[in-house]
Amino acid sequence: MSLSTALKSVAAQILTVQGQEVTFTQETSTAFDAGKGKNVTETTTFTGNGVVDKYKRDEIDGTVIQTGDIFLVLEATDEVPVNGDTCAIDGITYRVMGVLPVSPAGTVIIYEVQLRA
Repeated sequence: MSLSTALKSVAAQILTVQGQEVTFTQETSTAFDAGKGKNVTETTTFTGNGVVDKYKRDEIDGTVIQTGDIFLVLEATDEVPVNGDTCAIDGITYRVMGVLPVSPAGTVIIYEVQLRA
C-alpha cells in the first residue's frame, strides 16, 4: 500500500468518525420532454463524510469567498463534486462554488469544497 493510499484510508476513517454525512445532488442531463412540453432535468445524488468549518475573516474577500460561505473537508468519494452541484448539510442546501482536490502523488486524499447558502 502506497503512502497516498494509506493517507486516503486514514482521512476517510477520521472524517467518518469526526464528521457527518453530507448529500450532493448533481444535474446529469437536461432534455426536452415532448409529453410534458418542457425541459426535464435528471439528477443523481451521492453521499460522503465531511467536516464543516467557517472561513477566517482574512480569507473573505467579498468576491471569491463571501461572508457566510463555509468550507467542507470531504473524504475522497467515487463521484467528484463540481461547481453548481448542491450539498445538503443539517437541513440547509448549499451550492458548490469551488472544489480543490488534495492529491499528493496523484491520489486524491480529500476534497476541500467551498459552499454558499
